[in-house]
Amino acid sequence: DLSKSPELVFLDTDAGHDDAMAMLLAGVSPSLKLLGISTVAGNQTVEKTTLNTLRMLTACNICDIPVVKGAHKPLCRPTVVCEEIHGESGLDGTTFPPLKCSAIENRKAIDVMFEIISAQEKGSVNMVTIGPLTNLANLVNIYPEVLPYFKRIVLMGGAIGPGNMGGVSEWNIQVDPEAAHVVFSLGKTTDIPIVMIPLEVTHETLVTRSILSSIDSFQSKFGKLLHELLTFFSKSYHDVFHFDDPPLHDPNTLAFLIDPSLYSLTKYNVEIECSSSLTAGCTVVDLFNLSGRPKNVFVAEKVNVSGFWSIMLDAFRRANTN
Repeated sequence: DLSKSPELVFLDTDAGHDDAMAMLLAGVSPSLKLLGISTVAGNQTVEKTTLNTLRMLTACNICDIPVVKGAHKPLCRPTVVCEEIHGESGLDGTTFPPLKCSAIENRKAIDVMFEIISAQEKGSVNMVTIGPLTNLANLVNIYPEVLPYFKRIVLMGGAIGPGNMGGVSEWNIQVDPEAAHVVFSLGKTTDIPIVMIPLEVTHETLVTRSILSSIDSFQSKFGKLLHELLTFFSKSYHDVFHFDDPPLHDPNTLAFLIDPSLYSLTKYNVEIECSSSLTAGCTVVDLFNLSGRPKNVFVAEKVNVSGFWSIMLDAFRRANTN
């Protein structure tokens, strides 16, 4: 529906392989207007995730987006990185073109985030997080006056059932459970819809061989770069999790904004486990409403996989000609 004005997006990322594809989608989709990007430690250190954001934006030829380096560690816990999946650079597998994009220097991410978001109309900004929730927790704690500007918060994170890196916890939440607790609590204290895209959904959107061959058909430098990144990601997922094809987690947040009809959502009470050494970062989803706690999060439970891939392949083609 081209008559609809684009959804405004502020993107917070830890710039791994699936994050890179989300950035591409946010940057080229005519249905979205990307206002800015903040980076966070997660898949790699914040220095590396910031560099990888700039590398991917350069490759996509979109350098007009403000990028600001955010939190270097979780709120209360030490920094951890996910080298097993994303490699030593945080975005291993290809050689990027020389850097053209740059990040905002010498400013705190939350100041830049507040400035950009509060310059929009109230209730208009989709805050999309595809890494640990540290920056968003810091932002809403220091600048509670930002809250009226959010239309919704959409996050890739959590799981209804088993997790990935943590048994019952999904990586983005596991890295900073306290930050997740701050954000999920907004579903009780404000009217802002919190949308959680969990592993159950993202594990459906797999990068199959046929997707890789569609990218091959570009026969371009950019197509080669995409193919190499996704092939590295595929091998990591095969080695660590025994997946035949890797799940493209993070772009689901943006595909949801582009076409919400692709996803089915149910509102549940979701609490974050913060005090257990075994299960910290577990998203405890009260499926049968047995706790009596207030429902605070819209949890995605199903995705139309072919609809998702038509959005992604369209974005890959747009970025290829950008």
